[in-house]
Amino acid sequence: MSQIAIIIQARTGSTRLPKKILKPFYKNLCSLELLINRIKLEINIPIIIATSVSSNDDEIELLSNRIGVICFRGNEDNVLDRFIECAKFHSIDTIIRVCSDNPFLDINYLKQLIHFSDNEADYTGFIINKSPSIKTHYGIWAERVSLKALLKVQTNTEDKIYFEHVTNFIYSHPKYFAIEWIPVSDSYFFDFPIRLTLDTPSDFDILSRLYQEVVDANPLFTIKNVLEILSLHKDFQEVMHQQIIENSK
Repeated sequence: MSQIAIIIQARTGSTRLPKKILKPFYKNLCSLELLINRIKLEINIPIIIATSVSSNDDEIELLSNRIGVICFRGNEDNVLDRFIECAKFHSIDTIIRVCSDNPFLDINYLKQLIHFSDNEADYTGFIINKSPSIKTHYGIWAERVSLKALLKVQTNTEDKIYFEHVTNFIYSHPKYFAIEWIPVSDSYFFDFPIRLTLDTPSDFDILSRLYQEVVDANPLFTIKNVLEILSLHKDFQEVMHQQIIENSK
């Protein structure tokens, strides 16, 4: 039987905003803890934080221990290797990859990935406006990938971009992999600029304010709740639009 787990990649060494995922984000809790709490509330599979062996990331391991999730420490720069070694160590062959920069991750979409029925797929992800969701600024979705596929990536490239961006090689070379795309067709995703990924001081400022409004209105929020509130904030949208331009993927 396939062993599946959520692996959250996390580190403190952001150049734009160091320790961004450990800064107080809502009611003195950091965004990483808030994200994990939301996942744990509705999903019952192992959660592992994959961070680096750098002493800078000791705080992430301390947080992991405090909130009761597994912490794996691996290669600082080669994130692909970190995921592979984490999966091997914990006997995981199916990975739900979550980025710690996404405090608004939609849990319903996460459940959809976990329960996706095609176990033969090397990679399963969401596609929006003909683009893999991971390449957008939305910060809403996770990915599902097999250890087998990551090992194939490791064997077939030495390009450092694919060591940093774990799944990029897979959807950039689709003929080598069995890929399943789940389309996202909801029109409200395109009505205004949406950037819910945490990367810069400007992101942190508006996302923490947005998060407070969203959670105060509905602690079990979905992305529809988030976008309904965001639609009322032209000031947030303007900042998001500027950040999208300055941090294009």
